[in-house]
Amino acid sequence: MLNRDHNHGMPNAWLQVIGFIVVLWAAASDAMAQARDVLVTEVRGTVVKNAVKGVTPVRALDNLKAGDRVRLSSDSHLGLFASSDALLYTVDGPAEVVVGPKGITANGKPAASSRLDEAYRNIKVNAPELVQGSLVMRGASAARVEGPEGIVAVSDARRFQWRGQESAWHFELATDDGKLVHRAEVRGNGYVLPDVVALEPGVKYVWGIGPVAADAPSADWTEFIVDANAPPRAEPTQRLIHAAWLNARGLHRPAQRLLEEPSAR
Repeated sequence: MLNRDHNHGMPNAWLQVIGFIVVLWAAASDAMAQARDVLVTEVRGTVVKNAVKGVTPVRALDNLKAGDRVRLSSDSHLGLFASSDALLYTVDGPAEVVVGPKGITANGKPAASSRLDEAYRNIKVNAPELVQGSLVMRGASAARVEGPEGIVAVSDARRFQWRGQESAWHFELATDDGKLVHRAEVRGNGYVLPDVVALEPGVKYVWGIGPVAADAPSADWTEFIVDANAPPRAEPTQRLIHAAWLNARGLHRPAQRLLEEPSAR
């Protein structure tokens, strides 16, 4: 009887242990999810992070972890982005910022935040790739294409614009795999695609302009995808986030060009 009762009780004991482990695992997973990293999107003035060996400067594209403490001087500004919930935090100095497991505080109070477009939720930021790309972009031609670029709405996909001399240009539009869609010789700083030329949503297009001479190199080019759910044009404080999102969508050149805009620094 004793052996039978002992053996009968074993499964219940193991179930209790397993249940306890599951509870601990769930709690740990929740804590890990809340202790998410945040991306530094904007730094103005003097902003430093407390470290083991003194303090280190904080720069755009740095990642801060739960427990990090950051100090801002009186003339400073800091932008932080939590991609898991698409929240952009902004702090003006003087302030001490603490990255906590459930949010960000400034001087002991919740930091001001705004929720961005859902398209930016859970984006992955490859900081070295973005920085390297923006370095390569420098020194481009005086002629510069402006749009469409990146992810664009249907209404914005057919009107092409660029900056440069108002002279004759060779315009060319193709798919990312090299299939020619349309070419034309145009004058001025813009061109509207003829109605007979169809653009398909979700397809990556490449377009550019160049001198009319056949052997002349392209002046500038960029890429775009037509998407009915395209977010609005990014504000200056959101440009790094938008660039990371474009980069994650495979639109590397628009991402790099966006980082090159003066107000993105």
